[in-house]
Amino acid sequence: MKKYKIIEETERINSHGATVYRIVALKNVGHDVKKGDIGGWIANESNLSHYDECWVYDEAEVFGNAKITWDAQIRDHSKIKDNAIIYGYAIIEEYAEISGNAQIGDNVIVCGRAQVWENVVLWDVVGVSGNAIIRGNAQIRGTGEIKGNARIGGNVQITGWPVIKGNARIEGHAKIGGSAIISNYVGGYSIVTHGEVIESPSKYFGSAFDYEITITDNHIQIGREVHTKKEWANFTDKQILKMDGTRALTFWKMFKPLLIAMGEIKEIIKENEKE
Repeated sequence: MKKYKIIEETERINSHGATVYRIVALKNVGHDVKKGDIGGWIANESNLSHYDECWVYDEAEVFGNAKITWDAQIRDHSKIKDNAIIYGYAIIEEYAEISGNAQIGDNVIVCGRAQVWENVVLWDVVGVSGNAIIRGNAQIRGTGEIKGNARIGGNVQITGWPVIKGNARIEGHAKIGGSAIISNYVGGYSIVTHGEVIESPSKYFGSAFDYEITITDNHIQIGREVHTKKEWANFTDKQILKMDGTRALTFWKMFKPLLIAMGEIKEIIKENEKE
C-alpha cells in the first residue's frame, strides 16, 4: 500500500523552475505523521519512497531526480534536487540545500543555510550547519562538526570528530581526522589529525614553497612529514635528506628559520588570546 499521494490541485512552479506538488499521508508514517497529514512538496513519486518511514515535511521540496529513502526526514524550507540521495536516518532541515550527486546517509544532520553539492558523500553522525558549503568529491564521516562559513572542496577526506568552523577553507587532497580543530586554510596533501590548525603558510606564499605546509598548535607538517616543532628544530641535515633527498634539504635550509618562527609566533598569539 502506498503511504502518500500527490495532491494534483496544489501544482506550482518553485523558485528553481520545477513543478512540485503537495503530498498527503494515506496512513501513519513513523511516530509523527498521521493519516491525512499534509506533507511537503515533491515533483513525482520517484522523489519519495513509499517504503519505510522517510517523509517530506513543512515547506521542504524534493525535485529533479533526487531520492529520499529509508527513514530520512526533509524538513522546514530545505531543498533536495538534481541527483541527490538522502537515506538512513539523515535529517535535512531549516534552509539547507542538497544538490548535484551528493549522498547523505546514516545519522547526518544538515541544517541552517548549509549547502552540499557535486559528488560529496556524508555519513555516520556528521553535523553540518551555519553557512557551510561542501562540494567537489569530499568524503566526510565520523562525528565531526562543520559550521560557520566553512568551505570544503576538492578531494578532501574527513574522519573522526574534528571541528571545522569560522572561515575555514579545506581543499586539495587534505585529510582531516581525530580531534583536529580547523578555522583556517588547509590544502594540498596536508594531514591533520589532532590539535588546532593555527596557520598554513601556503595560503600566503602559494607556490613559493615546494611543499604544502600546515602549522598546528603542537606540530608542523611539511609535505607528508608530520613532527613536533621541537623535532623539526633539532633535525640534522642527514635526517632531512632521508625525507626527500636534496630537494628537502635545500628547502629546509632556506625556510627553516621562517617556519620555526611562524610556529612560535602563532603559539604566543594563541596564549595571549586565552588571557
